[in-house]
Amino acid sequence: MSDAIPKHLLFGMAAHALSPAAKARMVEWTTFLGGYVGLPVGVIGAPSYEALSEMVRRREVDLAWLPPIPFVALERTNMAIPLVSNHRLGQAQFQSVLIVRANSRIRTIVGLKGKRAAWVDPLSASGYVLPRIQMAALGIDPRATFAEERFYGSHEAAVRAVVGDKADVCGTHASLDPTTKRFVNGSWAKLEGAEESIRLLATFGAIPSDVIVARSDLRVAVREIVAHSLAATSNVIQGKALVRDVFGVDEFRKWTPTNYEGLRLAVSQAAQRGLLDAIAPPQGTTDETEEPIP
Repeated sequence: MSDAIPKHLLFGMAAHALSPAAKARMVEWTTFLGGYVGLPVGVIGAPSYEALSEMVRRREVDLAWLPPIPFVALERTNMAIPLVSNHRLGQAQFQSVLIVRANSRIRTIVGLKGKRAAWVDPLSASGYVLPRIQMAALGIDPRATFAEERFYGSHEAAVRAVVGDKADVCGTHASLDPTTKRFVNGSWAKLEGAEESIRLLATFGAIPSDVIVARSDLRVAVREIVAHSLAATSNVIQGKALVRDVFGVDEFRKWTPTNYEGLRLAVSQAAQRGLLDAIAPPQGTTDETEEPIP
């Protein structure tokens, strides 16, 4: 573990298919976070979750926003230390769902035969992995179901593909309101007109929330300051707005190791059966390299 105090911190995120407005808000958030940490915080985008994981492995970033599957792989090899979990509606988990257009004739997952699927990323739990695991558990082989499958690189882009009739179904995430038991705050919430244009086709259960991690050799005192600052920034007015816009969540809370063992087992078993063999590289990543977000 390094004893050196860094002069600045670099925050990594999967940024493929993000809009210019979303990237601008991300820069605004990291600047705001730096004010709490007491060090400048820059942000760098990666074209996929795998590319982001490699940046963590190579120690090219100090902090990273990771979905649960890349996180458990990095944690297992002691490459990343979890700092905080994303919380929606007081919960450190979200639901994996399939959505179709509101006017679609598809009413059950059996009706997906021969249709076009929009997935997020090979390492996206809700946007690829869990839907395929659960389809197989219901007796529907995802490898032989679809006429076309594509990775779109982000939840926003996958939802847009369905809304724009470039795909018939996509895997994504939503939150289950613990009081009303209704699905709210889905990945489509910030896309104007999307909520009226889509319909839930299937739900596949809870998944641990995304995590913000630090590289494991970052000085302990710095990790502690960052963890405290992350939680603090999500509980002030300006910070709440930024966290909601950038991460789509209500707040950051200290990470707790809940719900991960079931996910690890399910992913391991699915991989052994070949259910998670990547269908194609995430769209647009062939020649892309990581670069700072302007």
